[in-house]
Amino acid sequence: MYLKKLTDELIVEILQIYEKTVGGHTFLIKIEGKNYSFQLTAEEAKKELKWLNVVERRYGSKLSMHSKLLIFREYVSRETVIYFQLYPNVDGFEKESDELARNFEVEIDRFLLDKKLAISLK
Repeated sequence: MYLKKLTDELIVEILQIYEKTVGGHTFLIKIEGKNYSFQLTAEEAKKELKWLNVVERRYGSKLSMHSKLLIFREYVSRETVIYFQLYPNVDGFEKESDELARNFEVEIDRFLLDKKLAISLK
């Protein structure tokens, strides 16, 4: 998806997908009936991705409290695009961690396609 389309609402939805598929705790807070991300906002992600190729936040998973959500930056046709990935950060559970990462990727892809935000990096 294009970085410029990243909003706080999208981050919350992505973190909800993370919790549902990966486990862990994303520290979402509810204020006046609306969810907010305590650890990551769109503004913070955009600021960090100006200087870094990846933003990471440690939210844990079913396998490890050290698992991370990664947001990678790439350039496609002079546009900044981002993609989301799980870094399980656990040794000895390769099959399980690969499955978690794959499930997260499938759910994120489905979400971005449904929102008409998915783009091809090819």
